[in-house]
Amino acid sequence: MEMEGQDDISMGQSESEIDDKYRLLPSESGPNNCTSTGTGTGTTPDGIRIQATETKDPSVTVMSNHSRKLIKQVKNSTINLAGFIIAKSPYIFPAIVLVFQWSGDPLSFILIWPVLFCLFLLGQDRLLYHPDSPSPTLSLYDPSPLCVGAAHDSFTITTSDRVKLHCYRLSYTQGQPLCTIVFLHGNAGSIGYRLPNAVELVASCRSNVILVDYRGYGLSEGSPTERGLYLDAAAAVNHSLDSRDGLPVVVFGRSIGGAVAINAATRHGISSRIAALVLENTFTGIPQMAGVISNLPFLSKLPRFCYRNYFPSLSRVGSVSCPTLFLSGELDTLVPPSMVNQLFDECGSEIKRLVRFTTGCHGSTWGCPGYYPAISEFIRLCLSPESVGLSQSDIRVVSADGLTRAG
Repeated sequence: MEMEGQDDISMGQSESEIDDKYRLLPSESGPNNCTSTGTGTGTTPDGIRIQATETKDPSVTVMSNHSRKLIKQVKNSTINLAGFIIAKSPYIFPAIVLVFQWSGDPLSFILIWPVLFCLFLLGQDRLLYHPDSPSPTLSLYDPSPLCVGAAHDSFTITTSDRVKLHCYRLSYTQGQPLCTIVFLHGNAGSIGYRLPNAVELVASCRSNVILVDYRGYGLSEGSPTERGLYLDAAAAVNHSLDSRDGLPVVVFGRSIGGAVAINAATRHGISSRIAALVLENTFTGIPQMAGVISNLPFLSKLPRFCYRNYFPSLSRVGSVSCPTLFLSGELDTLVPPSMVNQLFDECGSEIKRLVRFTTGCHGSTWGCPGYYPAISEFIRLCLSPESVGLSQSDIRVVSADGLTRAG
């Protein structure tokens, strides 16, 4: 064993002299001075075997099992969080350097938290908003309603903070439309990729459909933020409410669009004018989603200032007063169906319905049998005179063959 002070050994010293020099005296190793010792042996260049005893001061080096376990938990949590950031954000190199350079020092793990927090905070928008999906190249060639043979017009609206948004209006041409559906899409890709879904809504619900690109998406100006998306939805809904055709307005929101739709349905000046609200595979809030996606449950418990985007739908849906339809794909692996159940339970509307699709996934529920009839039936109920004063809350389950039963 290599020891400090080995160079001080002089040639020709006896083994006993060496022992006297390196071995602690009994009085020095008593219980009043130390609580643990470590013993090692070594050999000098002339072949003399020596023994050294090391003492440890409990006030400096002894660490309780509880402290060691706590530091291990902090270390594991830090590595998991860093891995989440590395996998989902562009800040790969700094996270790798920080984690692996400081991985052996407990104090460093305490110091690394502020740095990781900054990375986590700055990377949230990139984690949440994907306007160029499915790829930056394909986003340059946004699908047009002409691709699906839909009667349409393209126009722009201006939000209250002066951002211009691109919109499509798909028109029902087989008779008098029943209403206008404002379509608020998910977080990935532009409205062009929702056209096949929107065309089916036009036909099945006998309605006009307005699709709006959020700021930063498609041909719209600006960059996406939580507040910005709220203003975008408000502008689109107000545009429809103020239209000359005087049609009732139904707000439809999918995924993050559901959170935006809930906000629109509770805004002053809009809430009382919406005929119905349709929410598909939407979540209770961003903190809860962060905990689910990252497999780090503590993220859902972080205080409000830890998130640039919050979308607190669970606390807001209780203020919804218009008839509300919840659509949930039971095979959704992104947004847990339990979140849709929570929103349904907390919804403040007198008329609300939850329809579960046994074969529905997060982005494909709209292709399930019985999907369009469920929306069309609910809209007709909400627009009928019989809905006035009606109080109804029910759950339905639609199987793979399109058959509907009570939930």
